[in-house]
Amino acid sequence: MTQRPAIIVSNGDCSPTAFADGLPPGVAARLAPTELWPADSQVHPPFDEESFPCSERDVHGFFLAVQTGAWTVGLPPAPHDVDERCTASGQARAAIALWAGAAASPDGARTLRDVTAEGSTGGALITFAEWDDPPMWGVDYAVTDAELALAMLELPVADVRAALARDWVRWTDPATPTSTLARELGVEGRGTDAPPPADTSCP
Repeated sequence: MTQRPAIIVSNGDCSPTAFADGLPPGVAARLAPTELWPADSQVHPPFDEESFPCSERDVHGFFLAVQTGAWTVGLPPAPHDVDERCTASGQARAAIALWAGAAASPDGARTLRDVTAEGSTGGALITFAEWDDPPMWGVDYAVTDAELALAMLELPVADVRAALARDWVRWTDPATPTSTLARELGVEGRGTDAPPPADTSCP
């Protein structure tokens, strides 16, 4: 795990700006995004502390924890190139990554709930389109998968971990849908009653 600068950062007006735009022109001209932000499937926390938009609200390491959860299930933990992110809509492993990040963070359920609401702005994906300083996630998660993760957080952590451990390969297979995981955990209808976005571009 190595730090690298966030691709999109907040400026003094709480507006998003490209990291390269804050560099001296000569330095920016020599910047190669594919070298600075390679698609290396590794966890890369940013240099600055992460928070909610134009806010000092402490997320207690939640964004980094979700990155680590993504790495654990085989999803890209961080964006690459010029803020390239993939989607894993309707995949059980996406819900697991979000659950793991929230379960490992203080007040994680509240943070995930707020991130889902504010990061999606009513859409089907959590893209952080209106955030001035979006987290360094390599995946645009589906709201439906986040809702399943929230349902998982209502269960005892030991029970969820035991269910996942019984067939880890299956649960982290991109072909395993969130609906199957919901049935296994007995939380059908929680985030799986509406079809997720069709785009599933994650490797």
